[in-house]
Amino acid sequence: MKAVFLSKPMEVADAPNTQDNEIHVFTQFFVHRKDSRNEELRYCLKANQANPFVYKIHLLNERLYTLKEMGLPSNDKIHQEIIGKRLSFQSVFQYVRENKIKGYCVMMNSDIFLDESIKYIVTSTLHEKKQMMALLRYEFDIKKNKEHAPIFGPRGDSQDTWIFHTSQNIKMSQEKAFAFDFGRPGCDNKIVYILSILGYQVINDPRIIKTYHFHRSIMRDYFAKDALPQPWAISIPAGVNVLSIPPSLGINITDVCKSSNGFKDLMFEDHTILYDYISQKLQKNEPFIVPRIAGIENNFAVFAHIKRQTNTTEVDQYFQQVAPAMKNNAGIYLPNMNSIMRYSELYLKAFENCEIMGAWEPQGTYIQHIAQSHDFMRNSFPNKQMFWVFALDIFHYIYDPKAWTKSLKGKRILIISAFVDSIREKIPLRSKLYDGVDLFPDCTFVFIKPPMTQAGEHSREFEIELNEFTKKLDAIKDDYDIALASCGGYGNLVCNYIYEKHKKSAIYVGGVLQMYFGILGGRWLKERADVVRLFLNEHWSRPKMSERPINCDQVEGACYW
Repeated sequence: MKAVFLSKPMEVADAPNTQDNEIHVFTQFFVHRKDSRNEELRYCLKANQANPFVYKIHLLNERLYTLKEMGLPSNDKIHQEIIGKRLSFQSVFQYVRENKIKGYCVMMNSDIFLDESIKYIVTSTLHEKKQMMALLRYEFDIKKNKEHAPIFGPRGDSQDTWIFHTSQNIKMSQEKAFAFDFGRPGCDNKIVYILSILGYQVINDPRIIKTYHFHRSIMRDYFAKDALPQPWAISIPAGVNVLSIPPSLGINITDVCKSSNGFKDLMFEDHTILYDYISQKLQKNEPFIVPRIAGIENNFAVFAHIKRQTNTTEVDQYFQQVAPAMKNNAGIYLPNMNSIMRYSELYLKAFENCEIMGAWEPQGTYIQHIAQSHDFMRNSFPNKQMFWVFALDIFHYIYDPKAWTKSLKGKRILIISAFVDSIREKIPLRSKLYDGVDLFPDCTFVFIKPPMTQAGEHSREFEIELNEFTKKLDAIKDDYDIALASCGGYGNLVCNYIYEKHKKSAIYVGGVLQMYFGILGGRWLKERADVVRLFLNEHWSRPKMSERPINCDQVEGACYW
């Protein structure tokens, strides 16, 4: 997952901060094997020492260094703390907490220095709001005046300085999420992502606070293989021409702008679209359906629709080749062309009935497998509001008052999931799963298990399975207000049945629904390791053995189990 954020300008407080306003710099000094590089590191350290607005420089070093090694005239402002290892972000947050430091904390790479613009930090709202700065740098040339230093890029994937006020320091329980080193490739993209999960607004406004990078050589001491894994996030700096940002990390900003309707949808913040939409519909007592563009199910549905319209045979080979995967992964058995056509009809009906739908971002890997059918959906339903499917990853919004599940407050929720036995046990514990936050305040729950037809489980033709299941739904139609569905290839079909026949609301949440209740699957252990590191506790569990289908390891490596 790769998220794109457009930074807002630095907010200016009503009055400059006059309490706890000392500026502390945190970095690590080291002696490089090349003299030329040592000169650069010493220059930066000396420049920060000479800055009249810097109160203290905390060098969290691997060993103690002499003034000669550091190239400093004195120890003025310098405090060396021997941590015996390479500096991590976790080490800084922990050091600030343990030493009860008060004021503004400026974390930076060793080859960065500040100018006098850092004095404006006291005019910001960092001390008042849950914000952190992540700043794009300027490229310093010792042969030129720094006022002529060009900005780096401008780029959205690169920040070298991070500033926060100690009143908004990371909580002790959250420090473990930042156990990665300064300077490691991708650390800047990782920290923006994690801060966003924690509810921080990340400010990247290099027009106000200027930082300078001094590194003349293009050679680096790290390689692509050292990069931190996804998820990543980039922060487009305030005040720049967004479309001038060069492609990086597989993100083409021009493509993102086009697909997101000018950064209005298919963005990380789309949980607010869901929250506002659901709140409005519930307030009006109007039923609604929220489908999502699926994977090979979408290909089958769209290609069958095209075949129906054009009588083409070009897609027949695709159907033949991929039908086993539809059965294995999505649990949809399509023995003949009539079944495929019927599935297509029922699948697309959900999108015809909706006002809002989940879709995929152009910079992701998922869309590569469904690009043609995804484009078809966009073009066929141009008046439908699209939101980023990953907005359904509720663990990204735990600390946000608009986490979309909170719009369901007091409702009777129908959970459609293969993991209902596990989920039922979590209901009394749900406020203990995510740092004390109840994602479903004052809600009550009804449960039903969908057809278990994936992997090695036996299945009849999909519509037989579907019809049998909908009869079970009919028996409880008066017991719930809104359904949250996670039932493989049946998802959009079941949601549409609920909307049309029961006149109730339904959201196709998908596989991530189990994570709402602390049921950990292998997919999230691998793809959302930062989230697991933040929230995993003794109340979480893996699915029960009875909830595992035969040969579940054949379903994307047992990703749900």
